[in-house]
Order: sequence, then structure tokens, then C-alpha cells
Amino acid sequence: MTATRKAKQTAPKFENRVRFNWGYHDAALAVERGWACPERNFGFAVGGPMDGLASVADILARHFDRVYAQGWQAGYEDARDGMYEARGQNGEEAWEVAVRLGLVSE
Repeated sequence: MTATRKAKQTAPKFENRVRFNWGYHDAALAVERGWACPERNFGFAVGGPMDGLASVADILARHFDRVYAQGWQAGYEDARDGMYEARGQNGEEAWEVAVRLGLVSE
């Protein structure tokens, strides 16, 4: 399992836009279901490498896929602020902002 995780960490199979999008929608779902809090580990599995999250910043610091984590943060903020539904559940604007700010690359 360690070898698989290592390979996954160093050579993602999907392009950045796809991985960002996964994070974006996963976070919106976590907010919708009430998981986006430390008490629910922000929707991540308990007992794994993401166990014990205290804040959204912890997700950015600890997730093995930086692009997914950036998408997660954007989705969390949009859902929390009511923008996820207002944008038609479309993360394109969040992706464009992240690229423009240099947080992710295309």
C-alpha cells in the first residue's frame, strides 16, 4: 500500500482541473451534509492520514494532492458563502481564480 500511495503522490493520473473539481464538489457536499467542521473531521475518514483536522488550513497543509486541496478550500468557501448554488454548482470560476492567483497550474 505504501508503494501505491507513493506513486499516487508523485504521478497523478488526472489533470489538475479534474482533481481541483473533485475537491471543490467534495467540500460543497461536506458543507451541505454538516461535515465541514472539526467534530466531523471535515468529511474526511477518521483513522487515516487526514484524521484530527482542526481547520480548513489543515487540509491544505496535510492533503497529499495540493490541487485537490485547493479545490476543496474553494468549494468549502463557496458553499459556506452560498455561492456554490448561486454558480449552478459549477467550479469553473473558482478554478480560473486559483489559476490566476498561481495556486494551481493548468
